[in-house]
Amino acid sequence: MKLAADVIIVGGGVSGCAAAAALVQNNPSLRVLVLEARAGHKPRFAGELIHPTGAQVLDELGFTPALRAAGGIEVDGFAVVREQDAAPTMLPYREIPRARPTGFAMEHRDLCQTMRDVVAARPGVTLRFGQKVEEVLRTPAGRACGVRTQDGELLARLVLGCDGRHSKIRPLLALP
Repeated sequence: MKLAADVIIVGGGVSGCAAAAALVQNNPSLRVLVLEARAGHKPRFAGELIHPTGAQVLDELGFTPALRAAGGIEVDGFAVVREQDAAPTMLPYREIPRARPTGFAMEHRDLCQTMRDVVAARPGVTLRFGQKVEEVLRTPAGRACGVRTQDGELLARLVLGCDGRHSKIRPLLALP
């Protein structure tokens, strides 16, 4: 059995890129293959607000300098407006005990593209675009051991689904 990678990550968005970065950071000898179904991003208005804990993870994985260079900004907190003309409820991050004092905000498309660029430059990580997973392959005992795309079978020791809210992997695994 020829392994395409040690780990296959289905989904090249924020979670998939962060998972790939964490895996090779903690085990530099791993070969990680990230499969993304889309070949690019559709233009849309979609901002991302990453709270302090998530921003700390981006820091620890080394994404923050590139994200800042791509237009991301530090955010001190946010406000909730319950009704029109009501005073907003301010939620400052600096008041959270033992947390990073700022979050991070940026346009979704730029966030994903920058994270992809950063993780693709890491030794051991390969990204492939336009790779829609059609089937999750299983061992006779039922453990996921790879995927099938239009290009054929790709085998790995571990398969991670990081394909977001419209997941195609969950139904293939019979998960809700």
